[in-house]
Amino acid sequence: MKGFAWLAHIGENLIDLIIYLFFFCLILYSAYSVWDTYQIKHSALIDQSLLRYKPDIKNPEAPELQQLKEITADVFAWLTIEDTHINYPVVTCQNNTEYLNQNIYGEFSFTGAVFLDCQNHSDMSDTYSIVYAHHMNNGAMFGDIANFLKQDYFQAHTSGTLQTIGAIYDIAFFAICKTSCYDEILCQNPQLINQESLPDMIAYINKIALWKRTCDFHADDHIIALYTCGEGMTNGRLLLLGKLIPQKSI
Repeated sequence: MKGFAWLAHIGENLIDLIIYLFFFCLILYSAYSVWDTYQIKHSALIDQSLLRYKPDIKNPEAPELQQLKEITADVFAWLTIEDTHINYPVVTCQNNTEYLNQNIYGEFSFTGAVFLDCQNHSDMSDTYSIVYAHHMNNGAMFGDIANFLKQDYFQAHTSGTLQTIGAIYDIAFFAICKTSCYDEILCQNPQLINQESLPDMIAYINKIALWKRTCDFHADDHIIALYTCGEGMTNGRLLLLGKLIPQKSI
């Protein structure tokens, strides 16, 4: 009997140990999940090591952007919208999945990079250009585009800047659209939009835009769309649309 009691006691202790180990592992996993989520969100925010390559609009001949391109050849521009987290270098790509999960240095990253549609030309000569980035809940990458869904925010943020190695452009934002990835006009091949089809595109944008402002267009104008996923939307997409206005050539 004493032997059975001893075995039962050992068994109870073993069960207690297994339970303790289970909860310890659960705590470790929870802590790791919190840390991993923080790392993902934090890595999407631009850091000083990269920010030092941001070109100086007041001194466009400064070599910062060219220096960054020498480090990572796909970099061709820097995109900025004041009073937002949108302040990033922009890269070209071979296909539209290349930079979904890697940063501008080619390293794996859940947050990806800001990149130009592979069918667009980096000299911004296309009638319609699309620039993509992930939607991050902390506002990083293109997360702040969701703020433009609020009318007062849209009215307060009217412009941005795109500086390439060869030119500086002002971006006059004229519409925010909430659509789907199947939208053939805004979300598919940007090469389908040309000078002839631009008026139809503008009419379509005016029809579906959540918010818009008056903007004059001509046949030789160039439109840029900042494209990201909508929060809680499986196939939903947000597009902040602007007119590219050449400021000066460098």
